[in-house]
Amino acid sequence: MLAGNIRQLMPSGKPGPVVEALEAMVAGNLGLDTIAARLQQVLTAPFGTVAAVIAGLGEKGIEGEDLQDCAKFLGHKSSRASLEALPPTMLLRLTVAATKSAAVADAALNPVASAAALVLNAFTMDDASKLLLAVAKAKCGTEGSGVKELYQRAAEVIPAKLSELSSPQLIKVVLAVTKVEACRPLLESAAQEAIERVSDIQPAQMMLLMQGLLPLGGNHPALNTIGDNWAASFYEATRLEGLLGPDNITSRRADLEAKGQLSADQLSKLAVAVAPVMPRHKSFWTAFGKRLRELPEDLSDAGLANLKVAFPDGAGPDFEKKEKVLKKAFEKGGGVSKEKRKEEDRERHKDKDRDRDRENRDRSRDRDRDRDRDREKDRHREKDGRDRDRGNGNRLSWEEYDKQKQQEEIERQQRQKEMERQRQTERERLLELERQREKDREVELGRRREARRQMEKEEEERRKAKKAKKKEKKKDKKDKKEKSSDSSDGGVLLTGVVGGRPAQAQASQASKSAAAAVDLDDGPNTVELDIDDAIELDAPVPKRKRKTVVPSAATTAAPNSSLDVCDLDDDVQPGAAKGAQKASDDATKLVNASNPASAEKPASKQADSTKPAGVVCDIDLDGPSAPAAAGKPGEASKT
Repeated sequence: MLAGNIRQLMPSGKPGPVVEALEAMVAGNLGLDTIAARLQQVLTAPFGTVAAVIAGLGEKGIEGEDLQDCAKFLGHKSSRASLEALPPTMLLRLTVAATKSAAVADAALNPVASAAALVLNAFTMDDASKLLLAVAKAKCGTEGSGVKELYQRAAEVIPAKLSELSSPQLIKVVLAVTKVEACRPLLESAAQEAIERVSDIQPAQMMLLMQGLLPLGGNHPALNTIGDNWAASFYEATRLEGLLGPDNITSRRADLEAKGQLSADQLSKLAVAVAPVMPRHKSFWTAFGKRLRELPEDLSDAGLANLKVAFPDGAGPDFEKKEKVLKKAFEKGGGVSKEKRKEEDRERHKDKDRDRDRENRDRSRDRDRDRDRDREKDRHREKDGRDRDRGNGNRLSWEEYDKQKQQEEIERQQRQKEMERQRQTERERLLELERQREKDREVELGRRREARRQMEKEEEERRKAKKAKKKEKKKDKKDKKEKSSDSSDGGVLLTGVVGGRPAQAQASQASKSAAAAVDLDDGPNTVELDIDDAIELDAPVPKRKRKTVVPSAATTAAPNSSLDVCDLDDDVQPGAAKGAQKASDDATKLVNASNPASAEKPASKQADSTKPAGVVCDIDLDGPSAPAAAGKPGEASKT
């Protein structure tokens, strides 16, 4: 009906509505063979609508002189400005139409490519990659000046935007310019971009990318990197297939191939492409040979043909056990392709399923027949019973029979209600039981929470008691230390020179060290001093006693001679402190000043002293010197 309306509009209608109607017919696949002839009559319509109709016919694969004449109208000099004003999407549609219709490609590809070169910056990178690939795949007209101009413009514009391309778009650009000498810089830039993305590209896409980069030569860094990546992918495929054990390798391989892993035929096709360009890439061919060793039975006739091309008469690239692997492939491979075998397997499964369904239907029919037979027997049995009742004089009238049936129905309904009531009662009982269980659970949870709170409270009280006890213990310890510090004046007071240092300073330092080493809270309150003597810390401090050890006769006879100085705990050695003359004299003066009685004693009694000569020391035992002690200079206390 739409075609009839257009025929009526043609003589008297305006070009614009007619072309719009023709565009609708193209979209609906209506009268495609006659649209080009009708379009010739209304070429004065808006240029964009005419271009849309021509692009639609080309995309449908329409051929013919009428379409070619319409396409020539696009490249006419008078239409040049209008063509350049078309949006990028329409230019892309016309270019894609050239890949499917020779009439459009011959007449319109060159001017459309020239117009696209002018506005290439306005194309998105996705549309630009599709445009270049469509030009490369056009059926004819790829040698025109407009196409060359487009390639030159692409070599200037696209390299700076390669990072914006996705991996499929990058592959499209590579395949579009792989054979164009003017786009060699663009191909080089695409190869460098591919090196950075080589780990993110799927194997099937990587094979297309490698085919597009092969014109760069086998020594190009991009091809070497891709070859190494192929080797790693072959090893990874073998590892993934064997993860579930040797029994599941076939099914696992099918799953991986569905996700993009190369099949055996694709592997042989890759060998055909790589063998002439990279015959000495060791890592690639070593991994290829190991991978091919696992796939001989998956090769179809096409795969074997590819291997014969890649390795003619056993020649070609070398790898480990090459002859054995190729021989095994030629012996076990071949026949129908793997896809065809899968299709045959599916058909066999379908036949089995149909047979199984048929058997199920037959069994179902048999069961239905048996059921109908049983019902028929029941009907006959009831009829025979009624006949016997009639013969015995128990014949029922129709009214009685209806009443009996009604009574039976009432009883059935009552039984059904009773069963429903019992079920409802049982449901209510179960619900009540569940509610009671929920209450019990809540009570138990409350009890546990209360017990936990009580335990936490007791634990807190224990911590507080322990803290208070620790604090009290610390306070007692501090008091004992203060008490010990107050009574430390009753320690040993040494006057004189011992070991070259004042004896009082050494005694004070020893007293502090002993007090620091004592733990007042642990163990018995005693401290070992030189193993032999022990001091009771809690005992009352005795009064200070002072005894003086006076020099011998030799020392008295020679007052200007040097005094021997020794430690109280060491043996006295005469002449051991020759450099301490002045210190010894000062010590002697201190002794005489503190004990005038001892200074008046005769030298004979001092000579009778048991202490060695040359020692002058004043031992402060526990308090101030007693007069009685000062009168016995010969009795020296043992330290």
